[in-house]
Amino acid sequence: MSGLVCGEGPNCGPLSWNYVDTQLLISAGAWGLFFILGQILAIKSRTSNIDEYRERMEIIVVKLHGSPRILVIELVMSVSSCVLFMFRTYHRSMNEMSFLCEAVACIFYFVLFIPNWAVKHFKGLSSGGFFMLTEGVLELFLLGSMAGLVIVSHEGKKTWFSPSFLASKHFLAAWKRALIAMKVNTSVPATQIMDILVVTIVKVYFMAMLMLTVENLGDPELLKSFTKDKWNTVSSVYFVLTTVTTVGFGDIVPVTSLGRLFTIVIIFGGTSWLAQIAYRGGQIFAVNNSGGGFFVPIPQTKYIVVVGSPGAHMVRNFILELFHPDHSEDSDDLHISLILTPGSPAIEATLQLLKLPENIRINARVHVFQGSALNDDDLLRVTISSATCVFVLPDMLCHNMIQEDTENIIRMMSVQKFAAKTRIILLLMTAENKDLLQEANISSGSNITVVAYDQFKLEMAGKSCQVHGFGPLISNLCKSINIEEEQDAEGYAEDDEEMGEGPPGKPQWKKDFERGAGLELYEVDLSQVYSQRGATFMEVVVDIIEQTGGLVYLIGLVESRPDSKRVLVNPGPMYPIKASTGSLKIMGVFFASDREAILQCDVGMVFLGRRERALADEDTEMMGGGKKRLRNVAMAKFQEEDIPELQHVNLGQAQKETALQIARVVRRHRRALQPVRPPLKMLAVGGHVIVLCVGAQAAEAGQGEVPCLSLPTARCSGHNHQGT
Repeated sequence: MSGLVCGEGPNCGPLSWNYVDTQLLISAGAWGLFFILGQILAIKSRTSNIDEYRERMEIIVVKLHGSPRILVIELVMSVSSCVLFMFRTYHRSMNEMSFLCEAVACIFYFVLFIPNWAVKHFKGLSSGGFFMLTEGVLELFLLGSMAGLVIVSHEGKKTWFSPSFLASKHFLAAWKRALIAMKVNTSVPATQIMDILVVTIVKVYFMAMLMLTVENLGDPELLKSFTKDKWNTVSSVYFVLTTVTTVGFGDIVPVTSLGRLFTIVIIFGGTSWLAQIAYRGGQIFAVNNSGGGFFVPIPQTKYIVVVGSPGAHMVRNFILELFHPDHSEDSDDLHISLILTPGSPAIEATLQLLKLPENIRINARVHVFQGSALNDDDLLRVTISSATCVFVLPDMLCHNMIQEDTENIIRMMSVQKFAAKTRIILLLMTAENKDLLQEANISSGSNITVVAYDQFKLEMAGKSCQVHGFGPLISNLCKSINIEEEQDAEGYAEDDEEMGEGPPGKPQWKKDFERGAGLELYEVDLSQVYSQRGATFMEVVVDIIEQTGGLVYLIGLVESRPDSKRVLVNPGPMYPIKASTGSLKIMGVFFASDREAILQCDVGMVFLGRRERALADEDTEMMGGGKKRLRNVAMAKFQEEDIPELQHVNLGQAQKETALQIARVVRRHRRALQPVRPPLKMLAVGGHVIVLCVGAQAAEAGQGEVPCLSLPTARCSGHNHQGT
């Protein structure tokens, strides 16, 4: 390896453009190659069905970014590259060990670069082009310069220079992912200060190394003519800027009388001009904070615009829900613009909300504007044509609901002029106005969703009467909550404490309730393994329960086509799982605590949907004993020998019957504390009736018929259930 690099001392050439020009040429060639290949890949993704490869690349990117090992390796290698570059600037040499370390780091960065490059180009030409003009330039310059260390030589000498300080970009990216991976609370002031210090140190290092490189390189041939004389265009601009900003290094000073007179004019005129710029900048900042100004969303980001007259409480809940930590992955690149009527209390309330320390991460992504959706200039200020979705929200505390709905309908029609293809969600107060919209064919577009508030409330109330607990279920799914992990001795049930069932803490039912309240709906791509194995909906439900230990539930499917979207909630146990194709995308609707908790059967994994579970004794009786065994299990009575204490006590017949009755109640109570779960596949089939018996008499009155109800309803439909 000794011949690959320059080595120590005089064998290394100085830092000059003779080496850097060739390194730039190699990097430009590599950049052009990847740019052309990327554009071909983007065109291919539009004209051919390569969804399978795209999904594989996206999975690889997620695994690379989420792997703790990759994260640690990236941090270590980026730090080592930066430190080695600092040492090389002093010794002006490149030994074999230093080259080996930086070559391994460069190969590692390139391995991370390839999947990201592919995924960005799968998304389209603009996404891939933007990626190549930003990250692609730095990555391929780093790769080309490392190749130049081996290839480039001038006057028989090789160079020691490669811009390894660019690895600081990888350190910043890995640092942000490390904070997320370690679940660091970024709302804590100490954490924010630490983050600011780390980012500041890295950026200062980057700019310092950049200045060191540029100054040691000197001017290229193209710029040498500009620096021939002491006073030239570049040095004159430098002198004026250092003078009017009151820095005044003193390295360049006028020596003529006329030059000194003009310097006095420059000082007074420049400082007043600078003060005027600062004043105007402050005015612009104040206008922006008070609801003026403009906003242009960054390309390839999600952008939501909210118009209407929502109240302060509604806006607050809307913002906090969108940026809830449970949705961090979906809201990382999300921006919101609010167009609120002048004088609305929601403006001040929103600004105060964004000033809170815990909301510092969303402060730069929520933009408040004063204006109206009926004003074309206000819609242009927020670049509404680039919005992903527009929400038209009413004032829920308004006195005249008809007037409020009329104004919001007009706002929706105004938005349609500038964003005809953007999805619009309109919230009305009364269902009557919704029907009028449909009759007038105004809301017939596929991109317009109209929701009536009073209709939704009545439907919720009616459904809650049919299905008890439906209202809380929907509320928990539609609103994110945080459950604090704490062990409170006062919350532990006294009965459980007396029975000695574990240390004091929250009762199990409360833990289960809080865990269930934290579940949310997620729409995730369904694994292709299920369609390849001809699985039914019931088998997929069972498999996901087995894969996640009962923490995630599949409740439905989404069959998405380019022109339509079909949502199937519980399509039936025997519904076949279709395969995803170019024109059909199959997704699952899950109950889960977060997206990472959803585990599905993947290639090479064991499909647990058809695995036979080891059944308990009661389960075996229920599955194979038929109606007669079920009745025998339910009607089994304790005999005298089941209670050893009765054999040594002389009791009358009535007293023995009472003792047996008490024993039955105690046994039922013990079984109720730890009930045996019915077979999983039996429950997955569905069609059951759940019966809760309270009190011994009620249980005995229906004990001949209750076991039958644990079988599918269709099998019990021919029996008489008057007792239950």
